[in-house]
Amino acid sequence: MRTIIKYLVLTVFAATLWTACSEDYLETNPTDKVSGPVIFADENAAQTTIDGIYYLLYRARYVTGNTAHAYGYQSTLLAQDLMGEDMLLATNGSGWYLWDYDLSYTAMISNNTIGTASRSYGVWNMLYTIISNVNYIIAEDGKIGSNGNVAKNIVAQAYAMRAFAYFELIQGFQKTYLGHENDPGVPVYTEPTRSGDEGKPRGTVEEVYTQINADIQRALELFTEAGKTQQAHSSYVDYFVAKGFEARIALVQGRNQDAYNAAEEARSRLSRKVLQPADLTKGFSDKSLATTLWAAEVIPDQSAIYGSLYCHLDTRNPQAYGYGAPKCISNWLYGQMTKPGLADARLEWFNPGNTSSTTTVTGPNVNYGQKKRMARVLSDWVGDFIFMRGEEMLLIAAEAKARLNQAGDAKTLLLELAGNRQTTAAALTAYTSYLNGLGTAVTLLPANTNTAPTTVLEEVLLQRRIELWGEIGRVKDILRLKQGYERDYSGSNHTQKLATYNSGPESGAFLFKIPQSEFDGNKNILSSEQNPLN
Repeated sequence: MRTIIKYLVLTVFAATLWTACSEDYLETNPTDKVSGPVIFADENAAQTTIDGIYYLLYRARYVTGNTAHAYGYQSTLLAQDLMGEDMLLATNGSGWYLWDYDLSYTAMISNNTIGTASRSYGVWNMLYTIISNVNYIIAEDGKIGSNGNVAKNIVAQAYAMRAFAYFELIQGFQKTYLGHENDPGVPVYTEPTRSGDEGKPRGTVEEVYTQINADIQRALELFTEAGKTQQAHSSYVDYFVAKGFEARIALVQGRNQDAYNAAEEARSRLSRKVLQPADLTKGFSDKSLATTLWAAEVIPDQSAIYGSLYCHLDTRNPQAYGYGAPKCISNWLYGQMTKPGLADARLEWFNPGNTSSTTTVTGPNVNYGQKKRMARVLSDWVGDFIFMRGEEMLLIAAEAKARLNQAGDAKTLLLELAGNRQTTAAALTAYTSYLNGLGTAVTLLPANTNTAPTTVLEEVLLQRRIELWGEIGRVKDILRLKQGYERDYSGSNHTQKLATYNSGPESGAFLFKIPQSEFDGNKNILSSEQNPLN
């Protein structure tokens, strides 16, 4: 329990909304630690505390080393993308993210320096820090200030964030829900913890999901009682973002009708908008994009500069790490957008492959190099972090419909997306014809992900891979779908072919490992309960 004890006393952040240049900014600068009664004396103080918890998503102080590629939730998602088959490193660079890409990071569980500097330690530490903090807010339910609806909204955010944190933990540290309900889960804490408290055991996957669902339903109840008010700032979770969480959770659990219903309700806040082609090349680093449901706004003095997402992704500045170690799309996935007759606007997210004898491995012109996610302010590599957008909800709804044997509805949703991705009428007609030629059976998916779709369900999953490339942590889907992948296919542009580590279905190499510090500090978790290495 050492990781949790480290953050027992709730840290309050001076986070206030202020107006400058006609824009609202969320300021999140740490101040001091104070007692619960002071924190929750009124609604403004309580909301300030919530603001600080959102800041925890993109701080960079969860590990004792390697902070340049361990800067909160976005670094976790990027690592989980590189652990899959759709993203690659063009070159090893200085080694940042290399251990994620070649799957060796998951095996680094020793109790020496690399233990507390590892990806697994950072992810565990971040998510349990969030849980420890929101537990203090949840414990004050009914005691915050005098404005009932404002207080309910604040506590609802805390419940939603606890559900979010446990959902990310169980997806990262264990195999998917279906078929693994009785496997070891992660420790569940629902009350404020103090130094000396006994650590919890891993329990089961089922028990973790029971808590996740209880939390998200309580959040939705409170948001509803408070009037379903839309978020005052893009960083805040509101009723509709919580519905997005519910859709994600239900999809993993195979509750397809629930997933569909929740995803469609989340999209309703956006009036079911889909980004237009002109918006697709703006870098996905501005919270004001029309289909943003939840995003952290980052202003220049909050950017970690070198230890930041856009320093690793943006290739335009030679001083950026991304310039020397570009992130690229696999040429197999790129090829799925170039099928005869199509004119996919998302091709603009990537460089084409080089047909000449010269191969560029660094800089902005690297083969298949990504241009999708770029800094909003290049000089400081500053950009907002979009955590959820409407297109994800559309694709969850489409997958749910396909799994419910309602292929016609799934195709309608796919065409809603394609109508804003295929740039000519002829291309949309070609895509429609292709879609209508697919089978409608809901069958077991191919063991290997690099297989062209033959059914509507498989096409939904392919579009999810393309549309959400670099956004949601691809390896979580690989685990959910119980698939494996092969990087060493004919003509592969992957630079790490994974000769050592297993990339087959449900590989242990896809899981983060419980940090050694947790075994050292929690007598209720034995070292024999460690996740498999391969």
